[in-house]
Amino acid sequence: MVKKTSINKNKKIEASCKKDDSSLNSKDEVARKLYVKDINPNKTPTSKFKGVWLRQWGRYSAENCDPFEKTRKWLGNFDDDIEAAIAYSKKKDEFAERKL
Repeated sequence: MVKKTSINKNKKIEASCKKDDSSLNSKDEVARKLYVKDINPNKTPTSKFKGVWLRQWGRYSAENCDPFEKTRKWLGNFDDDIEAAIAYSKKKDEFAERKL
């Protein structure tokens, strides 16, 4: 279950992810920053998250650009777009920390 809690001007969504298992407590609830992409009206979007797209066989892929090497970094294939967006977000935040 994913619940959107807020959207700020930098196109980030604060989301909280929680499994449907009733035995979990509040410690297992995780808040993540997910980057939302601008939607092109001429294309049909496969995901609303930046760096994430749907493959033909039904899995989501994530990719990020490395600002230091000027190359693309493959982040992997995922079962749903939230997992792929979390991987993208972690890598983007890692690059932001490295820039400082």
